[in-house]
Amino acid sequence: MAASLLQCYEPCRSRDPDPGFLERVRELANETGAIMIFDEVTSAFRMNCGRIHLKYGVHPDIAVFAKR
Repeated sequence: MAASLLQCYEPCRSRDPDPGFLERVRELANETGAIMIFDEVTSAFRMNCGRIHLKYGVHPDIAVFAKR
């Protein structure tokens, strides 16, 4: 695995990830040397005054906030 790209929160369904899911993906990325990427385009500033990963306490290697 080279990378994991995740949308952590689904605004259209108001659904949080299952407990422990993001932590496990972070562990797997660390174990395999993969890059963890969060797609925060639709969630970053809707959930808090920063980034969604601050709410969940799991820090990605890269966070995306806009698309062209």
